[in-house]
Amino acid sequence: MDPTARVGVGAEYLRIGRWQDAVTEYLTAVPITTDPELLDTEYRALGTAYRQLGEKAKAREYYQQALQINPHDSGAFLGLGMLRMDDVILKQKEILRDHPTAEGFLQLGQLLQQAMRESEAKTAYERAINLGENSGEAQKALEALNAGKK
Repeated sequence: MDPTARVGVGAEYLRIGRWQDAVTEYLTAVPITTDPELLDTEYRALGTAYRQLGEKAKAREYYQQALQINPHDSGAFLGLGMLRMDDVILKQKEILRDHPTAEGFLQLGQLLQQAMRESEAKTAYERAINLGENSGEAQKALEALNAGKK
């Protein structure tokens, strides 16, 4: 199978959330790819799949390889940014485990929403509301999220 076909199959696996299958397809395509533009796509997709699998080091490595080929690859920049956002979210969750506050859960909800993790954002907003202190902003954010406005 040629690399373009492998990329097509890998892209479909990414679309439906079969991350490990996508990795397999892209890793099969990489050694037989001679087109730098296609190789950039493969590396970026590998970064995305590994990020979804929680393998941050590998994700970062592949996003950086994509940027070596195409320094203007906005998808690879976005992927690296999302990895950083994941780190910030994890740190915020650790803080809230020891010191739960409405403001902290509001901030967590906003971070999760920016990371397009809406169901987790809703849960964080609900925790902020349940803690009660100045929960008006969390209530507005939750209502907007439920209405699909944000």
